[in-house]
Amino acid sequence: MIRSRFILPAACLLLAFAGSRPASAQSTGNFLITVTEGGSSRLASSGQLLQFRSLIGRPTLITIDIAYNGPTSGDFGLANLVGSPDFRFVTAPPVPASIQPGQRITFSVEFTPTSARSSLAQLAVTARELPPAGSDLPPGNFGLLFLGLAGTAPDVRFAYALRTNSNILPVASGGAVTFEPTTLNTQAFSSIFVFNQGSAFSNVESIRLDGDSSFQLLELPFLPADLNANSSLRFQIRYWPRDLGSHSATLTVTADGVTSTIGVTGTSQGPTWIYELIPESDAQESSFFEPDTVVTLPDTPLGRRTTAWIRVTNAGNFEGEIAGIGLLGQGFSLLDPPFTPLLVKPNRSLTFAIVFFPQQAGRITGRLRIGADFFNLAATALGAQLQYSFSAANGSVPVNPGGLVVLPATAVGQTTMALFNIENTGNQAATIPSLALSGGSTIYSLADLPELPLILEPDQKTTFRIIFKPAQPGPATDILTVGTAFFNLTGSAAALPPLPSYRFEGPSGNIEPLQQPAIALTLDQPYPVLLRGVLTISTDSSVFGIDPSVQFSTGGRTVSFTIPANSTRAIFSNNNTSIRIQTGSAAGTILIAPSFQTDAGINRTPESPVILSLNVPERTPDLVDIRLETGSSTLQFVITGYSTPRNLTTIELVIQRDRHDDATFTFDVSASSAIWFNSGGSQGFGGLFTATVPFRVIGSANDFNKLLEELRSVRAVVSNRLGASQPITLNLK
Repeated sequence: MIRSRFILPAACLLLAFAGSRPASAQSTGNFLITVTEGGSSRLASSGQLLQFRSLIGRPTLITIDIAYNGPTSGDFGLANLVGSPDFRFVTAPPVPASIQPGQRITFSVEFTPTSARSSLAQLAVTARELPPAGSDLPPGNFGLLFLGLAGTAPDVRFAYALRTNSNILPVASGGAVTFEPTTLNTQAFSSIFVFNQGSAFSNVESIRLDGDSSFQLLELPFLPADLNANSSLRFQIRYWPRDLGSHSATLTVTADGVTSTIGVTGTSQGPTWIYELIPESDAQESSFFEPDTVVTLPDTPLGRRTTAWIRVTNAGNFEGEIAGIGLLGQGFSLLDPPFTPLLVKPNRSLTFAIVFFPQQAGRITGRLRIGADFFNLAATALGAQLQYSFSAANGSVPVNPGGLVVLPATAVGQTTMALFNIENTGNQAATIPSLALSGGSTIYSLADLPELPLILEPDQKTTFRIIFKPAQPGPATDILTVGTAFFNLTGSAAALPPLPSYRFEGPSGNIEPLQQPAIALTLDQPYPVLLRGVLTISTDSSVFGIDPSVQFSTGGRTVSFTIPANSTRAIFSNNNTSIRIQTGSAAGTILIAPSFQTDAGINRTPESPVILSLNVPERTPDLVDIRLETGSSTLQFVITGYSTPRNLTTIELVIQRDRHDDATFTFDVSASSAIWFNSGGSQGFGGLFTATVPFRVIGSANDFNKLLEELRSVRAVVSNRLGASQPITLNLK
C-alpha cells in the first residue's frame, strides 16, 4: 500500500564515549603454544589433550610454535615424544636454546595412522624463564611444557542383505551384490550398509548407481554426511526387471576422498506376451500390438458386424498365467474367449475373437484387458448421426426426439427465445427435408431458418431461433418437427410481482478503519425470475477529502450481483454470497445502495431503496510500524500509522541507551500535518501517514558507532486533536 510522507525538524545529539581494551591472548605462563594443522592454527595450554584425524596410511603434518612473551628471556632444555609410533618428529625441536621476548622455536610432528584404532602420544619440552641480565639472581629450575596427542582414523566397510533371506554379507570394493533370479515385472530389494569401524568420523561424499535402469537407489540419505565412529548408514537397491535377461550396474561410494566400486547383477525370468491382430478378411495382413496402445478394427457400416481375432503367444522363458480376459465399450463383444485363469507355457498360444456391432455413427472406443495388460480399442462406424440441443437462459441442453424444449419464462407481452441446434456428428452426410411448427399457434415462431432441404456434412451444424411471445398468463405448448423427428415446446408467462423487501447482512453502524468486512444482500421472499443488480458505494466524509481506498474487494465502487429465479440470496463474482468492502483510513460515512432489474431489462428498484450506512469514526492515531535508518553520521526513525481525522499534533520519542538516562524528544507537527492533509496530493492516501524523525550526530565516526552500540530501544507516541496513540516500541537489542 502506498503511504504518504512528510519531514519533521531535525534534532542534534552530542555524546562522549569511553575507549575499550581488547582481551589478552590465552597463554601458559609466559610461554605461548600454537599448533597448526592443515592451514588452521589454534592456541594450546600445557597439559591439554589435542585431537587429530587422518586416513590410514595418509600422513598429517602438525607444526608447533612455542613463543616467549615474558620480560627477560626463555630457556629450553630437553624435548621428547613418547607413545604411539604413529606420531613422530619430522623436524626435531631446536633445543637446548635460549630466546628473547617475542621469539619462538618451531618444529613439526607427523601423524600417520597405521590402523583404525586410536593412537596416543605425549610431547614434552622443558623450559624456564631466566632472570634479568646483569642481576645476581640464579636461574630457576626447568619446568615442563607438555601436550597430549590423540590420533584417530576412519575405516569404511560395506555389506548387503537381500530381502529374500535377510543375511548380512560383507562385500569389498571390487566385489559384487548379486540378486537371486527375479520374476519379470516384480521387485526385489537389497539393503546396502556402509559401516565406519574406525575411531574417527568418515565423510561420505556421494553414492551413485550407474548402469542398467532395472536397478534404482532407494532411501538414500542426504549427502554429504558425516558417519561417526562405530556407526553405519543404510540404503536400498531395487531390482525391477522389465525385460528378460541379465542386468548389471555399478555402485560407487566416495568417502573421505576414496572411491569404492561394487558390482550389482541380477537375472530375470518370466513370460513375455506377444499380441497379434488377425483380421476377418484374408486380404488383410495380421499385425502385432503392444499394451497401452490403440488396437484399430476395420471401419463398419451401421447395422453390420466385423470380427477380428486376437492371438496371444508366450515368448518368454517361464510359464505365465492369464488371470482373465475382459472387454468394455458400446458395440464391442467377445467371441469364444478361453476359460480363465489359464497357464500358458513358453512358445504356446491362445486365440479368441472381438466382434464390433455399432449402433451409432462415428469413432467408437473401448477397453480390452488380457491378464495384467490393457489395450485401447477403436473402430469407426459409418453413417450420419444427428444430435439436437437448445440454448436458453440455463445454457445448452441436449434433447432427444420426442423430448421437451423448455422456453424461458417471461412476462405477458415480453419476448424470449431459445436457440435450437442440429449437428451431424457422424461421418456421412444427413438430409433434413423440413423444419416447421405443427401446432398452429401464434405464440411460437421460427426465425433464421436454413435453406431447405438441408444437407449437413459430417461435423457440420446449423442453428435457428424459437421465439416465445405469450399473450396471456399460463402455460403454452407447440410441436417442432425436424424432418421425421419431433420435439415438444413449452413455456409459461405471468405478470411480474413487485420486488419484495430486502435486507443487508453484516456490519452496520460504527466500523473499524482499514478493515474488509463482508456484507450480503437477501430478499425477504423468493422472486420468480432472475434478477440482476448493482451495489454502489458513496461516501460522506467528515474530514477534508474522500478516501479512494473505500471500495469493494473486487476493485471500484460498484459491483454486480445476480439473484437466481425463485431464490433470495444475491450471488457475486466467483459464486460468492457475500462481498467484502474496504473501509479506508479516513473518518466518514460509507453508503451502499442497490439497484435491481430483470434479465429482460425491467427495472425493479424500489422508489425508496434501503441503503446500508457504515460509519468510520474519528479516533486517536494508530501506529503500525517503526524502523531505524542510518547514514554515515545520521540516523532517523520512520513511523507509519493512520489518523482517521486526518490530523496530527505531536510526536514524542523516548530513546533508551545503555548506561544513560532515557532521552525524551517531543515535536509539534501540527503545521506540517495540516499542510499535508489539506493538500491535493494527500487525497489518494486517506488517513495514512509516514513520519520521519532525523537526528544528526556531532562527533567522530567512533562516536557515531558507539552511539549505535548503546541504543537499546525507541518508543514513539503520536497524538492528534482527539488524544494520543498507543505507544509503539522498536527494540534494538
